[in-house]
Amino acid sequence: ISGLNLSQIYDIVKIPLPNSPRYAMEGRLAGRVTPGAAKVRYEDFTARIGQSDLSGSLVYESRSPRPLLSGKVESEELQFRDLAPLIGARVSSDKDGGGEELPSKILPSAPFRPERWRVMDADVEFTGDHVFRDYELPIHKVDTHIVMNDAVLSLEPLKFRYAYGDVQSIMRFDGRSAPIKATMDLSARGMQLNHVFPGVVEGKNVTLGLANGEAKLNASGDSIGALL
Repeated sequence: ISGLNLSQIYDIVKIPLPNSPRYAMEGRLAGRVTPGAAKVRYEDFTARIGQSDLSGSLVYESRSPRPLLSGKVESEELQFRDLAPLIGARVSSDKDGGGEELPSKILPSAPFRPERWRVMDADVEFTGDHVFRDYELPIHKVDTHIVMNDAVLSLEPLKFRYAYGDVQSIMRFDGRSAPIKATMDLSARGMQLNHVFPGVVEGKNVTLGLANGEAKLNASGDSIGALL
């Protein structure tokens, strides 16, 4: 399978996938589909989405009241520019003219589409070695459990390494309300400030210390920008 945008698959199989750059994937599709019942496995797939890689196995199973997508997905390198559309951020135009100009706002303002969240439940484990490998966002070793249940999206937990420190969080987005309600519980330990603010100490004989922090946040909004 290949195409311009993963979200277009929704029009064919009603699986709500995020917006994406160009993609190409291959794997073994096996299962049984009968009227009113289906269980299909996409086994040992590999994919390229923009400059990012994904691999793993997924199972799609029809059930009441909603079908379920479950499985495990891994990545060696996941670039921020390829994930930006997932959170409503626009990327600069590409050579093929398929991109969009950068918006004037820093925070992503494209609205969520919670009506698609009600179509399917999900239970997917994700691990990533280098994520947001861009210089500005040194995030790696991501480990999260993604659960969608009755239009409620949860990341429980979402763990990653940032600036050589450890960040753990639990995030919940309730798509049953308008605007969406979100709760976020975060803690960070041992972040090296030299890597959080590299421009501050560049070329200077200065060493910054470590940062720890905790936060519990509640918000409502129809986009990442509105929530923040």
